[in-house]
Amino acid sequence: MKNFYEAVLKTNVRKELSKSYKKALESENGRKWVENPITINGETTTNVKPVWGGCYANVEITESKEEGKAELTLTLVSRTLPNLKEAVKSYERDGFEVIKNKY
Repeated sequence: MKNFYEAVLKTNVRKELSKSYKKALESENGRKWVENPITINGETTTNVKPVWGGCYANVEITESKEEGKAELTLTLVSRTLPNLKEAVKSYERDGFEVIKNKY
């Protein structure tokens, strides 16, 4: 698609933790409801609103060639290039390898 930026990353994890990593990675890229307390003239009101990091994520799990390991393939899609690049850098610091991207 013309208006989306994409990245595909891979890493190996312990097989018994692969489903937990999948859930964590997909969840952290979803919308979250957060409280936003605002104090005006000494009175605090709490506003609850959704916050989103700007990327959609999907994780595929495949068995690795290494015993007891699983390979995670993380696919990220975003309409906003800075958000995607920031997410990719963060995952690279966590040990993911960039397989391909469309910036």
